Amino acid sequence: EIKDAEIPVIVIPGNHDINNEDACSYDGAEVAPVAHISPDDFKKIYADFGYKDAVSYDSASLSYVYQMDPSTRIMMLDSCQYSPKAVVGGMIREATYDWMKEQFEDAAAKNMKVITVSHHNVLDESEVYTDDCTIEHSERLVEMLNDENVLFHLSGHLHVQHYMKSEDS
Repeated sequence: EIKDAEIPVIVIPGNHDINNEDACSYDGAEVAPVAHISPDDFKKIYADFGYKDAVSYDSASLSYVYQMDPSTRIMMLDSCQYSPKAVVGGMIREATYDWMKEQFEDAAAKNMKVITVSHHNVLDESEVYTDDCTIEHSERLVEMLNDENVLFHLSGHLHVQHYMKSEDS
């Protein structure tokens, strides 16, 4: 139905998707180990889900910018740690922050809004999942999102995290 409605679907990796030594397949109750995939494999597999249509790619991660409409860009932030193997916790790489700054400047010069998305949460919001769900040093990311007037951020679990500075932002 999504394809028939021509609704674009874009993806960003989750913490179990790349270099996961515990990757397996399921056939009913049968579980079998499978080969894990690399970052390049992920980008190839999901080329039709954002990567091939990106207006910019981060060379330090699988982050990219997708043009949603003429006035809105979606910055897909790869918050996963998968080198040399996958770990649960999230972080934004130093070089990715530099790339993000460039992307925010480009969007501002073109008078575009930016929505950001990551797999890991930006804010501590769960009493159940207290370990590894929030991006390490997330206060830096929160500050950048506020400074760049990002109206909201979506995490992989589809929690909207609101960043409006004031009522008239």
